[in-house]
Amino acid sequence: MENRRKLSYRKPSNRGGGQFSINIPKEYIEKMNITEEDREVVISFNEKTKEITIKKI
Repeated sequence: MENRRKLSYRKPSNRGGGQFSINIPKEYIEKMNITEEDREVVISFNEKTKEITIKKI
């Protein structure tokens, strides 16, 4: 499945640096069996392919 998105950006505050975020379609979350109580994931970044991977634990 592919879904093109634009990252959101929040400018730095006086406490820290800027931050990027993305909304993940609910359909993906449901298919990964992520719930409000069980939502721990592992996020990996592959520098060679420039891919970010999210895996449910």
